[in-house]
Amino acid sequence: NYSLDFEIIANFFKIQIRNNKNKEDYFEKLKKHSKEVNSGLFRLHILEGKKIGHGTADTKALGQLLTSFEDLYHEIALDYITGVDRKINVKNINEDILISDMASTEIYIPEAASFSIYLKSKVDTIVENKTTTVSDEIFHKIDNLISKSTNKNELENIKIDYSEKTLNKLVSFNETILNNKIVVDLEYYNTNSNIELRNIINPENAHTINNNIESYSKIDESTKPFSGKFTNLNTKTLYFVFLTNEGFEIPGYVSKLISENMISFNFTSLYNISVTQITDSTLNYKNKINYILESCLESK
Repeated sequence: NYSLDFEIIANFFKIQIRNNKNKEDYFEKLKKHSKEVNSGLFRLHILEGKKIGHGTADTKALGQLLTSFEDLYHEIALDYITGVDRKINVKNINEDILISDMASTEIYIPEAASFSIYLKSKVDTIVENKTTTVSDEIFHKIDNLISKSTNKNELENIKIDYSEKTLNKLVSFNETILNNKIVVDLEYYNTNSNIELRNIINPENAHTINNNIESYSKIDESTKPFSGKFTNLNTKTLYFVFLTNEGFEIPGYVSKLISENMISFNFTSLYNISVTQITDSTLNYKNKINYILESCLESK
């Protein structure tokens, strides 16, 4: 709660006071607009940030925010409509609806409240055997991803529901938040299904989410045999390149256990080797693969 003196000063200098009453008033406006347009409506409300004022916003910052959110929305919509693997077979929507329209938004109405923009899907439809719409489901996935991504364990549990492109777009959206020091209310309401979603993202949790996505790794190891020839050998760095009989190129490093034998390897002989593949998997699928040569015997 704020004192009367503070409210007088804030009104004089046109400072927006953030409190629960303001938030509820704005959400009631969202519900009103949703009823007017007779569909689900998403409100992107920039509470504060560099070059953000009451009813004004830096064009470049606003453009970056809208573009990065639209990219995130598009990828999550495709995750829901066609599946994370993006197979050709389409699910959840009627065949006569274009995927490109369902996976895109349009601005409904801008509003001065720090700076607010209302967005809605270009087209919408009821989900088969449900009372919710596709827009409801898409915005729920956005809300769920942002909420769960602040916790590493929860993020790992839901990662199977989101594609590589979606996680990368979330990182880009958060970078826009960080670069412009923006605090954003993310709110959704559908007057028909009575679905409401409310979230907030600021530089602090944007940083946490990006750190969780980019720092997470899971190590998997597997050892396999191959036959072929060496095409590159460096006894100083222990680096090698091996070309298998099937034409698969394996670049890696010789294990210290057999490093003394490396001086005897050549480019003409056929070898039977054993290689350990170490895969470092990240949540945004930027996997790193290393190969370790464990054994090497010349083929007789």
